[in-house]
Amino acid sequence: MPPKFYIMEKEGKIIAEGTEERELFTKLKESGIRKAVLLGKDTAIYFEALGGKYIMVGVERSSAGFAKIYAKRILGEDKKKIDLRSIEEAFEFAKKVENASLDELAKLR
Repeated sequence: MPPKFYIMEKEGKIIAEGTEERELFTKLKESGIRKAVLLGKDTAIYFEALGGKYIMVGVERSSAGFAKIYAKRILGEDKKKIDLRSIEEAFEFAKKVENASLDELAKLR
């Protein structure tokens, strides 16, 4: 079930779709709230401020758990990120995996 609406501010530009709650979005943003979940009679609203980006998603209340997932997808941040501090660490890890037994592989995770 797709979201009822969303409002996003990214790089100073506001993008919105559906029935907008722009006033609520502005109040949450200006008050410095980082994350909020609002449950209404038939609507659930998820708001998040993330490093200069703001997103507010409204869904059916029965789908409240999906609001955060929709927000991450709309922001384009649902991709897993791998933090490799250096190329050497990557090669060392690859050698460990290559030479590891099944028990050692289980311990590496």
